Amino acid sequence: MIGYNLVTKQTTQEGLPVKSVMVVEGIDIDKEFYLAILLDRTFNGPAIISSRKGGMDIEEVAKTDPDAITVTPVDIDIGVTDEAVKRVATSFELGEERYEEVGD
Repeated sequence: MIGYNLVTKQTTQEGLPVKSVMVVEGIDIDKEFYLAILLDRTFNGPAIISSRKGGMDIEEVAKTDPDAITVTPVDIDIGVTDEAVKRVATSFELGEERYEEVGD
């Protein structure tokens, strides 16, 4: 890879030159999830995007199984609420024992 251009959905068609790579020991992953916080024009503010179908290609999940993606708007005047946290935790389908309310 070193010396070649890496082309992804985030680069131009020419890609970016690879100057170094990081090599680490591989591990087995039981489950992958997707979690992002972004500014969403629909809600005019931040939103938490979560999915039980995580991994590198969330765009493909959005095309093939849009119901697997949960969008949780965050009111900037209130912040992240217990309800928002529960909604995100529920979207991961881990079971109720994985969610615990955090008091003030």
